[in-house]
Amino acid sequence: MDPCCTSRPLNALFNKRYFLQIPYEICKERRSSRVYVPPDPPGYFDGYVWPMYLKNRKAMEETVNDIVFLDGTQKSEMLLSTVLADIQEMLMVTQR
Repeated sequence: MDPCCTSRPLNALFNKRYFLQIPYEICKERRSSRVYVPPDPPGYFDGYVWPMYLKNRKAMEETVNDIVFLDGTQKSEMLLSTVLADIQEMLMVTQR
């Protein structure tokens, strides 16, 4: 399945696109700290999760313009604040 931002019909609807960047080690640590039912089978992160992250990032970089890369190691409040500021700026522009 393609990420939503590489879908041409959906991509045409978006004003901005965001991609959370995160280093392998932190991503693996976060994934392993979560409890899944059923649990991930051995090797799932390295065999599927991380390769799909890389594949989706590459697909977005190749097919999508104006991606805003966010630092996924930042606190969620900071990430939300960044996106909110972008939305507020877009609303101000459309109201002029």
